[in-house]
Amino acid sequence: MPRAPDPGRQSRPQTGTPATPPTPATRLRSPQQARSRDTLRRIVAATRALLQEKTFDEISIAEITRRARSSVGAFYTRFPDKDALLDYLDELYMADVLAATDEFSQSSYLRGGGAPLAEVIAALIEQLVRFHRERSGLLRTLIVEARRRRGGSFSERTQRMTASVQGLLKTLLSCRDEIGHPDPQLAVTLGFVMIFSAVRETILFPESLPEGAAVDDEVLIRELTCGYLAYLRAEPPT
Repeated sequence: MPRAPDPGRQSRPQTGTPATPPTPATRLRSPQQARSRDTLRRIVAATRALLQEKTFDEISIAEITRRARSSVGAFYTRFPDKDALLDYLDELYMADVLAATDEFSQSSYLRGGGAPLAEVIAALIEQLVRFHRERSGLLRTLIVEARRRRGGSFSERTQRMTASVQGLLKTLLSCRDEIGHPDPQLAVTLGFVMIFSAVRETILFPESLPEGAAVDDEVLIRELTCGYLAYLRAEPPT
C-alpha cells in the first residue's frame, strides 16, 4: 500500500499550533507583557476550539472569554469587536501558510535532491491534509467569511497565499524529467488546484460529498497522490 514518507526519515515541516501566536502584520499591536501575551494566546485558542463546534456567528464574545478563562473587558482591550478577532485569526493563518510553504520548499528533504516525484507529492499532500485537519473549524469560517466579505484584507491575504504557492509548484517542476504530460507547467499547476480543492472539500465540507466519498486521512493521501501522479503521467508510488 503506497503511503506518504515516514516523518521519522526526513526533515519535514511541522504545522502544529504554536504555543504562542506569532505577531501578524496587522493593526493590532503585540502585547508587551507576558501576562497580556498569554491572555491573547488563550483567546485565540478558545476561539479556534469553539469554531470546531459551531459557526462564527453562533459564538459570542462572552463565550470566548469564558472558554479562555478571561474577561469581556480583557477581550475589548485587545479587539474592538468580534470581526477584528476574525481578521487577526486570518493573519495568523496566513503566517502559518507562508511558513509552511517556505519550509516545505526549502527543507533539506527536498534541497538535497534525488527524492522521487511520487515521494515529494505524497509528502506535500500529507502536509495539506494535516494542515487542514488541524485547522478545520477555523478554515471553514475563513472561507465562508472571505466569500461573504469580498475585497479588503481577506482578498489581500488570499493574493499573498496564492503567491506563496508558486514556491511549491517550482519544487514539483524541478522533477519535470519524471513528468510525462506534454505541458508539465500546466499539469503541475492545474493538478495542484485539483488536489488542494479535493483536500479542502473533503475535510472542511464533508456534508457536500456524495455517498461513499468520505474516507480517512491515510486513504485520502494515498488516493490523491495516485491521482495527481496519473494526471502528470508520472510513475506511481511503489
